[in-house]
Amino acid sequence: MTTITDIEIPDGARSSVSPVSRSIAIAFKGRWIILVISLIWALPMLLAPVLPLVDVGGHIGRYAIQLDAGRTPELAQWYTFEWHLLPNLGADLLVQAVGPIVGVEVAARLAVILAVALQTSGILALSRSIHGRVTPWAIAALPLIYSFPFNFGFLNYALSLGLAYWAMVAWLHFEEAHWARRWALFAAVATILWVSHLVGWATFCLLAGSRELIHRSRSAKSAIAAVAGTAAAVSCLLVPLAVGALFGPPGGETGPTQGWFQMVWKMFHLFGILAERWAWFDTFSLVFILGLLVAARIMKGTRPDHATGLAAALIAAFAWLLPSQALGSHYADIRLFPIALTLSLLCIGVTDAMQRRTVGGLFLLASLFAGIRLTATFAAGQISGREMERELAVLDSLPEHTQMVVLRARECDLRIKIRLDRSTHLAGYAIARRGAFSNDQWQVAGAQLLQIHNPAIAPFDQDPSQFTFNRPCEKDIGVFSMARNVPAAASHLWVSWDGPPQPLDGWQPIRSGNTSVLYARSN
Repeated sequence: MTTITDIEIPDGARSSVSPVSRSIAIAFKGRWIILVISLIWALPMLLAPVLPLVDVGGHIGRYAIQLDAGRTPELAQWYTFEWHLLPNLGADLLVQAVGPIVGVEVAARLAVILAVALQTSGILALSRSIHGRVTPWAIAALPLIYSFPFNFGFLNYALSLGLAYWAMVAWLHFEEAHWARRWALFAAVATILWVSHLVGWATFCLLAGSRELIHRSRSAKSAIAAVAGTAAAVSCLLVPLAVGALFGPPGGETGPTQGWFQMVWKMFHLFGILAERWAWFDTFSLVFILGLLVAARIMKGTRPDHATGLAAALIAAFAWLLPSQALGSHYADIRLFPIALTLSLLCIGVTDAMQRRTVGGLFLLASLFAGIRLTATFAAGQISGREMERELAVLDSLPEHTQMVVLRARECDLRIKIRLDRSTHLAGYAIARRGAFSNDQWQVAGAQLLQIHNPAIAPFDQDPSQFTFNRPCEKDIGVFSMARNVPAAASHLWVSWDGPPQPLDGWQPIRSGNTSVLYARSN
């Protein structure tokens, strides 16, 4: 089997009279091209002033508690972090390893960069392993790395996807290995994936299972024999379930599962799967990707990989069938849409029957799309990062080890919106930088290792108590009443406003950010 570094364009494209096609072919034959592209694709996260991902601020707060390990009395009074084996620990373990050396915020950034680099390189390597070459459709799949779930800050999910793509590359590479050696190897690989995040493990299971089923159905004497052979081959991938049952946390508690068959919600988020700052551009980008999929169906010279296509179809089906919240994890269904689209693009191969100019044109088109999308992602990261940086400057005026309540005062509009509200978990930085208490942390039984215990500040002790509105809205009493009800144990209040900041009874503004105000009790 050829190695993934021997990336090449279809044979018919090498001798193209087009200089563009020839340049592309030369580029993709470089030994370090995967590494170079992966690093380039991670630049938006490397150079952003602040990581522009919604949940990452909250993660940073939790990582700070994790690394503190009870040494700070105030943090130990409010939070407890106890290690257990869970299918949601990828970035947590990475931060635990490097955080004491580089600091919690740098460690979080390294985890984000690694997630992007692993997905980028994994997509290109998997295309090479499936088709013997990197295809134009694989290049077009790269913008899906910066999808809505990634931009929302689902870090363990993003990290596990990169690991899943590389695990499938390894599965293809070791197809001819001795069955016992292969079984032991992938039992370990599957366990690592499961610990990183459940979605990455499930994606790998579906990819490997589809591959085995399609392969065996071509040679087996019956459907039963094909299914039985597939079950035996992938049985090693179920080892993590036994490991979790034996060594997981006691009690078996899990978060809620709810939000079944919300089809309008699903359709809305499907069209916003690339949501960033510019809705029209994000919608156009999705239409472009769908257009490439349609083109692959009608063009001569394309060849689908049925195994990858089957995995994509199964993941898409699960996206429509799963609830919006599964075992306490929000957006459980929406997280699957970018995976299904990525695999749909990866399943398309190019044969030598396709005309040379057509191959070169497709590579040029896909590369231009990917480049434009990456540039827009970089620009959005710079804009959002600077906005977040200005908001975080108010923390310089927050005393250390302060109990702070954060409120997000939104417009009273309850229509479904695709919105990256990056102020949602900025207060997590107050934990990391000031050793403060903030109410934006979340605890989910069976999915998180953090426990919150601060009854003096209840009900403003954990997420989603930070959400309110600029005025009373349905059952919500609005930010002005909420501010009056903050318990006396909280000495500071940090409000992020939709619209001009307003005075609050009992609170004195001490520092303003871009759209937020830090208040202290006036008495």
